[in-house]
Amino acid sequence: MTSVLNYVVLSYFVLLTAGYIAQFVAAAFGVVRVRRELEGASPENVSLRGRATLPISIIVPAYNEERNVVASVRALLGLRYPQHEVVVVNDGSTDATIDELKRAFLLEPVPLDLRRELETQPIRAAYRSAINRRLLVLDKVNGGKADALNCAINAARFPLVCAIDADTLIIPDALLRLVRPFLGDLEVVAVGGTLCLANGCRIERGNVLEVGLPRSWIARFQVVEYMRAFLMGRLGWDGLGGNLIISGAFGLFRRSAVVRAGGYATDSVGEDMELIARLRHHIPKWLQSRAIRHLPDPVSFTEAPEDLAILGHQRDRWQRGLFDTLWRHRSMTFNPRYGAIGLFAMPFFWVFELVGPLIELGGYVYFGLTFLAGELEPLFTSLFAVVAVLSGFGLSVGAIVLEELSLSFFRAPGDMRRLITVAVFENFGFRQLLLYYRVRGMFRYIAGRRGWGMMTRKGFSQPETTAPQSRNVLMPVLVIVLATLMLVAPVAWLAKQPDNTSVVVLDKTVPEASYREHHRLMWLLSQHKAPAPNQRLLWNRERDYIGYDPRSKSFTDLADHHLKGKSLLYIADTYGVYQSDQSGVRRDIQRLEKSKLVYGGLQLAEVQAIERFVERGGRVIAEFNSFASPTSREVRERMERIFRLKWTGWVARKHEDLSELREIAVWIRTRWEREFQRPWNLRGPGVIFVHEDGRVVVLRVGPELREQDVVVNYHGDRIPYHYWFDIVVAERDADVATKYEIPTTEAGEQLLQAFGIPNTFPAVIHDPQFERTYLAGDFSDFGGRFDPPWLSGITTLRRWLAIAGLVTPEARLTWEVYIPLMEKALEADG
Repeated sequence: MTSVLNYVVLSYFVLLTAGYIAQFVAAAFGVVRVRRELEGASPENVSLRGRATLPISIIVPAYNEERNVVASVRALLGLRYPQHEVVVVNDGSTDATIDELKRAFLLEPVPLDLRRELETQPIRAAYRSAINRRLLVLDKVNGGKADALNCAINAARFPLVCAIDADTLIIPDALLRLVRPFLGDLEVVAVGGTLCLANGCRIERGNVLEVGLPRSWIARFQVVEYMRAFLMGRLGWDGLGGNLIISGAFGLFRRSAVVRAGGYATDSVGEDMELIARLRHHIPKWLQSRAIRHLPDPVSFTEAPEDLAILGHQRDRWQRGLFDTLWRHRSMTFNPRYGAIGLFAMPFFWVFELVGPLIELGGYVYFGLTFLAGELEPLFTSLFAVVAVLSGFGLSVGAIVLEELSLSFFRAPGDMRRLITVAVFENFGFRQLLLYYRVRGMFRYIAGRRGWGMMTRKGFSQPETTAPQSRNVLMPVLVIVLATLMLVAPVAWLAKQPDNTSVVVLDKTVPEASYREHHRLMWLLSQHKAPAPNQRLLWNRERDYIGYDPRSKSFTDLADHHLKGKSLLYIADTYGVYQSDQSGVRRDIQRLEKSKLVYGGLQLAEVQAIERFVERGGRVIAEFNSFASPTSREVRERMERIFRLKWTGWVARKHEDLSELREIAVWIRTRWEREFQRPWNLRGPGVIFVHEDGRVVVLRVGPELREQDVVVNYHGDRIPYHYWFDIVVAERDADVATKYEIPTTEAGEQLLQAFGIPNTFPAVIHDPQFERTYLAGDFSDFGGRFDPPWLSGITTLRRWLAIAGLVTPEARLTWEVYIPLMEKALEADG
C-alpha cells in the first residue's frame, strides 16, 4: 500500500511539472512571436501610425490609498497615448484619499451625468480636474472594489476601459502596446499585460525610473513568483488557448462586452478572474482562443507586501477567489463548448491550483508519518525530493529566462545571479509558507468567509527598508548555503585543465576607460584559463594589453620582447586615439571625425616584429582597423600579405536613424552632400560606407535596402551585425569562413557597384590551421557585462539560447560566431 501511494503522489507531481513545462514552451514561443512582430518597430510605429488607435478610459478604484493615489494618477495622465481619460472612484475611503486628490489636481464639482448600465452604490459627488480635464473623480459610498469598477465603467466615455489598481504604475508606452490586439482583431474583448513589482525600484512622481531587486527577501521571492505567474503561466495559457485570468491591477477590456456580461461581480473576492470566466460564456467556441489575450511587453508595476501577515491575507484571498470562480463556473469544466478552457485549463486549475495545496500538504504529512513509522523508502523519497525541488527551481529559472528575453529589466551587476539564488531558496521555507496561506484560504472559503481583508501599503514615496530581523529568520541559513554553493563553480573552474596558449594583446584604440575593444577577448581568455601576465588566474582588461593607456595617457608600441615566448598575437584595434576622443564627447559620435591624431596606426617596426614572430611559428589574429587608416600604405601592404587579403579602403556601419545627427560625424555629412549634390535629409535606418579617401555612400531601408540589418552569415545562420566592419577581399576563397551580406535592392546593388563595393564579402578569413585569422569587424568590442568566467553553467545556457535564436543579436554574435572561432584558434595551439 505504501508503494502504491508513493507512486501516486510522484505521478501527480510529474503531471504537474509536465503541465508547467507545456506552459513554458508555449510562453517561449509567445515571447519569440512578439519579438518578431515588434522587430525594428517602436510602440508608436505599431499603434500610432495615422493615429489609428482606440480611445481608452482608465478606471481606477481607490480605497484608503492616500499614500499612492496622487503619484499613480499623475503617471496615468502622463502616459504616451493619443486619447485617454482617467476615471478615479473613491470607494468610501476612511483616510485622506479624496482630500489628496482635491489638493493635487484642483478638483471642481461637476454635474453627475452617468449611464446606469451597471448597478452600484450611490455616488456622493463628481469632480473634474481644473488643471487636466481628462481626470474625472467620483466619490461614492463604499461597496467594494468590484462595485467601484462598475461605477467607473458607467462613467467611462470610451469604447475600451483599462482597469487598474490605485497603486499600479504603468510604464509610459504600455497602453500603446496593450491596445495592439484590439486594432488587428474586432473580436478581441480583453487583453492582459505583465505585472512587475515596484519594490526595489527607483520611483519619482509616479514614474519608474530604474528597476531593481528589493532588499527584503520576502519581496525578492515574489519577484520570481510574479515572473512565473505572468511570463510563464498567463502567457503560456495564452499560447495554449486557455487564458483564464487577467489581473485586476492591469487589464484592457472592450466596454460593451463587460457591460453585456454584467460587469464585475460584487459578491466575489476574485472579481478579476470571475469576470474573465463570465466573459467566456458570451464568446463563441471558435473565438475562445483569441478573444482574450495576454501580452508580455505591456508592463505595469505594483507594490508587493513585505510583511508576512499582509502577505498571508493576500494569498488567502487569492485562493478564496480561485475557489469561488471555479465553483461558480464549474459547468465549464470538461465542456468542449469552451475549447481549451473547458478541456484543459479548468481541469488544471481544479486539480493542480485549487486542490494542489492540499495534496502537497498531504505529501509532507505522509512523509512525516512514514518516517516516524520507519517505513520511509529512500528511493522514493529521493525521487520525490528531486522532482519537487528541481521542478520548482527549473520553472523559476525558465521564467527568469523569459523575463530576460522579453523585458530584460534586471541588468545591474549580480542581478541574474541573485534571481537564480532566489529561485533555489524559495523552495525551502517560502513555498511552504504560501502553502499554509492557500490551504487556510480554502478552508475559510468553505466556512463562508467572503471579505477582502486589509492590505496596508508602504507607498511609493517611502524609502525602502529591510524587513525586521524577525521576518528574515531564513537569511542566515540562506547566506551560509549560498556561500557554500557559490564555492562549487569556482572550485570546478580551478580544477579545469588550463589552456597552454600564451597570448599578447595589442589595442591602440582605448580612448576611455571602458576597454570595450578587447572586452570579449579578455573574458574568453579568462574562461579558458589561458595564462595571464604575471602568473595571475584572470585577465584584466585594464592592464593586460599593449597600446594606449587612457588613465596615464601613455602608450607602448609592440616590440620583439613582447612576443618572446608567446604563441598568439591578438590585434584588437590600431585606429588610435584622437584629440576629439579626449574632449569628453561620446566616442561613437566622433569615431570618424577628423581631428589631430594623438596615438595610433601600426608602425613599421611593429610589423617587422610581427613578421619575425610569424616566421618563428607564431599565430596572429587581427580585427577591423588593425592596419587600416591611419596605418601607412607600406605597413598595410605588409600586413595584407601576412593575412592573404586586400583591404578595399571601405569601412561601414549600420545606423538606427540617419537623421540622428549626433551619431554621424559632420565631415561625413558634408562629403556626402558634396558627392550627391543634395542636402542631408535622410531618415530611418541605413548603412553608411566611408572610404579612406573621403568618399561616402549611404544605403537607406526602402530605396536601397530590403532589410535594415547587415547580417553575418555563419554556416547558414544569419545574425544581425551592428558594429563597424571593413570590406576586404581574400586571396583564396577557401579561407573565407564567414561572410557579410548587405540586403540590397536592385537600386542599392547598382549604387554599390558604381563605387566598387560588393554586397557580399568576407567577415572572417583564416587558413585551415588558424595560423592567420582576420575578423573584418569589431568582434571583440563589447560594452556590456559578462558573468564571471567560472560560471560555466550560465555560459552553457547562454550558448544554447544563442543557437536557438532567443537572445539579442549582440549575444548571438558572441556565442555563435566569436567564441566558437576563438575556441578553435586556441585549440589549434594545443
